[in-house]
Amino acid sequence: VLSDIPAHRELVSENSALLVDPRDHREVAAAIGTLLSNPDAARVRAVAALKIAEAWSVEKMAGRYEEVYRTVLH
Repeated sequence: VLSDIPAHRELVSENSALLVDPRDHREVAAAIGTLLSNPDAARVRAVAALKIAEAWSVEKMAGRYEEVYRTVLH
């Protein structure tokens, strides 16, 4: 369950998270309830979210920066 803000939308989709209005506590509670009542769907979202998180790991981002620096140096 993530706040429906532009920064989160840049990284995730409806397939990997339930995006909710952070000012609406009922919507947040309902989203949590949805996940708790359907663990299989929650697991599918969790696997999709993990794939996204892995793409932004420290190791991968460091490799990307290194690639940029090497390109600039050449």
